[in-house]
Amino acid sequence: MKKTIITILITLTLAAPTVTIAQTLTDQERALKLQLIQILVQQVERLQELLQQRLQTDNTSTVTTAKNTFTNDDVLSITRQTVHSDEREVYRRHEIKLRSGATLSAAYPENASTEEQTRAFRSIGYQGDDIDDLLDQAVFKKPIPRAEKCELESNRRTYEPNELITLTWETSEAYAAFNAYGSSNKTEYVDEQLRGASGSVTLRVREEGDHYINLNVYPTRERFASGTCTALFTISDDSDSDEESSNYDAPQPVLIKYEAESLTVSPGESVQLSYRVETARNCRITVTEPGGYSKIAMDGLSKQLSVGTPLPTSAVSGDKIDYTLSCDSQPTSHTSSERNALSETITINVR
Repeated sequence: MKKTIITILITLTLAAPTVTIAQTLTDQERALKLQLIQILVQQVERLQELLQQRLQTDNTSTVTTAKNTFTNDDVLSITRQTVHSDEREVYRRHEIKLRSGATLSAAYPENASTEEQTRAFRSIGYQGDDIDDLLDQAVFKKPIPRAEKCELESNRRTYEPNELITLTWETSEAYAAFNAYGSSNKTEYVDEQLRGASGSVTLRVREEGDHYINLNVYPTRERFASGTCTALFTISDDSDSDEESSNYDAPQPVLIKYEAESLTVSPGESVQLSYRVETARNCRITVTEPGGYSKIAMDGLSKQLSVGTPLPTSAVSGDKIDYTLSCDSQPTSHTSSERNALSETITINVR
């Protein structure tokens, strides 16, 4: 692009007076005119550099360049937001608006040391010497709102081993990515690259049994999810159908997800939990305090729920409180329901 502009300008400058230079100008005048042309070329190159810098300044993506260096004095505003990684780790995300107009972001684990915090900011061009002072200026920002829509479906519920499976998704967010962490056996059924708001993929699964695949959705290219959705399907060999029909064991509950909005909560706050299960009935959440005392906080829950439950009144800073989701199996005509056939625990840290 730069060479094209320079070529056009030189052509426009030389095209009309080419004959005149050869016929009427003295050697000194020709040398002077060539010198002016060289100066013009240098100015065009400088203009291109300035335009490139302006594009970098206007770019609000989180990818920074060496020219986006800044200190505390260059920061116009800074916000702090609690977010979660694909592995449900709690992160603190900071969005920094510079006086130059650039917008950057830096994130690090909630319990990161000062050195780790500084390293995260250094990676986006921070050259200040007082990271604590900068972080003290951060204004709290609400967590990323939940996605309005997240749907992931398989074209069937049952497949034979290695049969082609089609998964289709649609979300209200701009990006989506499959997540092995939330899938059965933490298996990467599909690569975890960022994808668009809607689409489909095909895959084959050899192992028999129940499978579920998790999809996270994101409002930006940063891998901090605003929602998840899951597809559930079964791999079954038809040749074993006669043998299976004689198996009267109750189908076991399948845990699709069990998550806490934050793994660290202050005394007096509520613990926000969400879960989804399949082939289960009568779920409950049991709270176990540090001394071992347990009580059922909620009982008779449905198969899918987002719920808030307060910390025990006795909880103090440094305590670890277990929240256990338990569900019974569904009864069949040959077997009764099995209590606590499914059990999963999340530990909440009291800050």
